[in-house]
Amino acid sequence: MNLGELEAQFRPSRLHQAAGYIMVVLIFGCGSYFLIYCATKLIRQHDRLPGIGGKGETLFSLGFGCVFGIGMMVASIFLLRWLRSVASLSVFLGENGFCVIRDQRVEVYTWDQIRWVLETVSIESPPLLVPPLNRILPKTTSRSFIIYRYDGTEFGFDRSYLKDHYVFADLVKQKTDQLGIFWKIVEVRD
Repeated sequence: MNLGELEAQFRPSRLHQAAGYIMVVLIFGCGSYFLIYCATKLIRQHDRLPGIGGKGETLFSLGFGCVFGIGMMVASIFLLRWLRSVASLSVFLGENGFCVIRDQRVEVYTWDQIRWVLETVSIESPPLLVPPLNRILPKTTSRSFIIYRYDGTEFGFDRSYLKDHYVFADLVKQKTDQLGIFWKIVEVRD
């Protein structure tokens, strides 16, 4: 499918990716620590530990620690897979539509295939519990978008997916306004 002349290309933020990889390492490391610590205690002291009741470490709490550690390690693997799929994301905007390339899959969205666009504006207060400050400090605003095609396929993006997601959204908004494509804005407050 021909998108016409290429107008812009968008990729994920390298800063968000780096933060994600650091989180993967920390979660995997903490999970490994829990698993090794609890498994070692279970192996060395299993005959001297109480089952469920009692103070301090029990067979149940150490067993739960092992399961929790394994759960953290598995969660870090899923987070790593998600980060890799986001890292492979590229969006090319042309005069006839845009193309999304992710995990070696190509999805083309021509302007005549787009049914409508949902923009969600989230307005949040800083998480402060002190009464005078929580009303004085400015609220933060973030926007996320979902583009729906007639066939049910959708492409959602926000600042964690595309580095300049506002620029991409504004370019799409210009085209949808020209073509009369419905653009719905929903405001969500904390």
